[in-house]
Order: sequence, then structure tokens, then C-alpha cells
Amino acid sequence: MEKEKVLTSLEEIKVFTDSFRMKILFEFDEEPLTVKQLADRLGEVPSKVHYHVKELERIGVLEIVNKKEKSGIIEKY
Repeated sequence: MEKEKVLTSLEEIKVFTDSFRMKILFEFDEEPLTVKQLADRLGEVPSKVHYHVKELERIGVLEIVNKKEKSGIIEKY
């Protein structure tokens, strides 16, 4: 994943500057995390975190780097 992202539209800026999404971004140090792991770290429900992660993924700030199957469930990192 790129270390730098140029925001090119007002929509991207609005998505990126949301305060909760900034909290999500600060949780990523060097290791990839699942939405469940992020939710646990933030003390939030996974559905709320999932929505915001999808928005960050949509504008290219986050990306899926790995998938693992665990007990029939696909974990996305």
C-alpha cells in the first residue's frame, strides 16, 4: 500500500477527514488488521467500523492485503 495518497476531490476530502475514520487510520501501525480486530481496539461494534473502513477503501486509503479462512469465515486484513 502506498504511504501517500493525494486527495483529488471534495468527496475524498470529506471521507478522509471524518474524525472516526482518522481514529481508524491511527490504529494501523505496521500490521494489517481485520474489522473485528479494529472494533475491539476501538471499543466499537464491528458494523460501525466496517462501514467506515469500506469508505476509506473506496477512496483508496485502505486496501485488503491478505485473506485467510478461519472456521469457514474469510478474514480480510
